Parts: sequence; structure tokens; C-alpha cells
Amino acid sequence: MKNILIFFLVASKLSLAQVNTDSLENLVKTKKGQEKVVLLNDLCWYLGTSEPNKAERYGKEAVKISKELKNDSLLAQSCNDLGTLYLRIGSYDEALDYYGQAVNIRTLLKDTIGTAAVFSKMAVIEELRANYSKALELNLQVLKLYEKIGSDKYAIATVNGNICLILINMNHLDQAIKFNNKAFAIAEELNNPQLYATTLVNYANLYRKQNELNKALNYYKEAYPIFEKLNNLNSVGVVLNNMASIYEAKNVLDSSLHFFQKSLEIRYRLQDKKGIMSTKSSLTAVYLKKNKPDIALQFGLDALSISNEMGTKENSKTLYRLISQSYAQKGNYQKAYEYQNKYVFLVDTLYSETSSKQVAEMSAKYESEKKEQEILLLQKDNQLQEVEMDRIRKIRNIVIGGIIIILLFVIILINRFVLIKRQKTIIEKQKEIVEEKQKEILDSIRYAKRIQDALLTSQNYIERNLKRLRS
Repeated sequence: MKNILIFFLVASKLSLAQVNTDSLENLVKTKKGQEKVVLLNDLCWYLGTSEPNKAERYGKEAVKISKELKNDSLLAQSCNDLGTLYLRIGSYDEALDYYGQAVNIRTLLKDTIGTAAVFSKMAVIEELRANYSKALELNLQVLKLYEKIGSDKYAIATVNGNICLILINMNHLDQAIKFNNKAFAIAEELNNPQLYATTLVNYANLYRKQNELNKALNYYKEAYPIFEKLNNLNSVGVVLNNMASIYEAKNVLDSSLHFFQKSLEIRYRLQDKKGIMSTKSSLTAVYLKKNKPDIALQFGLDALSISNEMGTKENSKTLYRLISQSYAQKGNYQKAYEYQNKYVFLVDTLYSETSSKQVAEMSAKYESEKKEQEILLLQKDNQLQEVEMDRIRKIRNIVIGGIIIILLFVIILINRFVLIKRQKTIIEKQKEIVEEKQKEILDSIRYAKRIQDALLTSQNYIERNLKRLRS
């Protein structure tokens, strides 16, 4: 079976080679309160790949003390680190439990980046359970958040690597290599050997998917000594397992068995149940090819027991097929038929579950998008109504303003008319007065003229009489 390296699992805070865990263990005994919790969390993280039992003890103690201190921030980190330990050793239910606690706390603290970090690790579990679409969706959201902030290049590289692996599993290889190229560039920029080696493994996985086995093997061989130097046993075990798978594909079975056995030894040291199950499943396939069905059955049945315990149905499906083939190779056709039926039944079950799940997801997505569309339409209607109301208000104001202007103009005209009429009346009265005065003057003048004429007549009469008398 193929065992793909999960990027973030090997992306530790610091290289284990740089950390003296013995000194930390001695130091933690002298500390109390918050300082002790921080050290316990560090030990839980650093020992997770080498001494998981001890790491679990330190992680649980950190959670306990954090609760006693009522320090939500510390408690979230403790739950996060303990969840990561369980993820590393394949205890997914426990991992999700502690991750869930961490998410709840960080949400209340409004720690967006911390919440995104936990979601990215929950996405890893979705990937391990072959729910690739959900894992991809979560990681793309996390990547968008990290890129928006832009300050944590290590985290950006990590998420790009995760997305690369998911896309490999979904057979979108052209897209996968683009994301790994981004991770590789950041690894070189940061000069981080852990990131660098992990991107090499991702390239190997890409070439293996394309059946370019020699190129894939060369990338694994380049990454292997880097992980060994870093004392990252989990990654060493994964790389050995993947190298063994390539030798199996090339039908170099002795080399394949050699590397599978080395990987299995490391995974037993780490108590990595999923890793043990994966390697034993691969050994089942190799011993089948070597026509050794008894040994194949031994590994296959052991692996199936672990797979059923963990609830990894995809692995169980493969193991049912391998075990059926092993029994058939032994000539026990009844058992072969029994496990073949289990294989067929699980294939149908997985198909049904997948179809139902996809329908449910699509329905939920449809309803969600429908509601969003309705909200958008409502908002748009409200906006249009507001625009229309604003337009109506503007028209109303213009009309009112126009009416007011017209009224003012009418009032002015009326005032003007009244004023003119009043002035005309005054003028007419004045004219009448003037005319009356003029008439009086004319009458006076005429009267005076009559008197004068009368006098002049008398004067003439006198002058004629005088002339007559003179003569």
C-alpha cells in the first residue's frame, strides 16, 4: 500500500537535533504555573516522534495544569499539541477531540490564525480518511488566510505542501506540482532543511504517481539522509516505506523487503499504529509476489486487525483482497471466497457511503448557496429600493423647490401688480387733481381774460370817445 508523507506532520517548530530534551525534562521539574505548562507542551511536541508515551504524559499534564490555572490561551495550546501527538500516532478520534477543544477556545478568544492552524490539522485527518474534497477545501481556506497576512512563510509553505499531497491523491498532478513548487521556493528561501526534505518527498510522490519510478526513488534518497540528520524518525519511516514500495513496483523484491522491514522497526519504536498497519499490508503484497502465502497471511491478518480497530475502511478493503489472494494461493478456496465477499461488500458499502455523502454535501452546498443567493437578491432589492426611494426623494425635492420658486414668482408678480395698480390709482388721482388744478387755473385765466377783455373793451371805448372829442 502507498503511504504518502503528510507535510505538516514532519514540519516541527524546531529541528529535534537542535533540542536537548533531557535538559528540558530536568528543567520542567523546577518550574511551576505557566512556565511549566510551556515546557510540558514543548516536550509533548519534541518527543512525539521518538517517545510518544512520554510525550502523551507530558501533554496531559499540560492540559491539567492549564485548566487549574484557568488560562484559556495555554489550554488551547496544550490541547493543540496533545491532539497533534495523537494524530502522529494514528489515534484520530482522540486527536479530533483535543483539536475540537482547541478550536472552541481559540474561537472564543477570537484567535483567527490559531483557529486556522487547528483546522489545517483537522484537514489532515480528513485526508487520512480519504475525504479529499473536504481536506482540500479546508486547506485552501487556511492558505488564503495565511497569504492575506503574509508574515508566516513557514506556515504558507506547510499548507502548500498539504494541498500538493491532496491533489496528488485526487490525480490533479498539474495543479499539485504548482503548489509544491511554491513550498519548495519558500523552503530554499528560509534555508529550512525540514521543509526542504519534505518538498523533495512531495516531488517523489508526484513522480511515483506518474510511474516515473527512478526519478521518484532519487528524490526519496535525497530526502532520507536529511530526515536522519534531523532525527525525525517518523519521516525516516515514511521515506523507507515509500522506497520499498518503489522497489516492489520495479519487482526488486529483496530490496523491497529490506526497506519495509527497516520501516516497520521504526514504526514499532514510534508506536505508530497506522504506519505499522500500512507497512504490514505492503509486506503482505510482497510475500504474495514471492509465493509465500503463509507469511503473507500473517502480516495481512495483523494489518487487518489494526485497520478494523482504527476504522480505516479503505485499508481494510485492500487487505480483504490481499488476504483472499493469499488463501487462494494456499489452495484454501473457501476462505478465499469468504474474504473476497468481504472485499466486495466493503467496496459496495464505501461506494454507497461516498455517494450518499457526496449527495448530502452537494445538497448542503446547494442549500447554502441558495440561501446566500436569496440574501444577495434581498440585499440587491433593498439597494434598488433605496436607490428608487432616493430618486423619488430627489424628484420630490426638485418639484417642491420648483413649486416654491413658482409661488415666490407669483407672489412677486402679484405684489408687483398690486403695486402697479396702486401706483396707477395714485397717478390717476394725482392726474385728476392736476387736471382739477389745471381747470381751476384755466378758469381763473379765462375769468381774468374776460375781465381783461372787458377792460380792454372799455379802454377802447374810452379811447374812441376821446379821439372823437379831440376832433
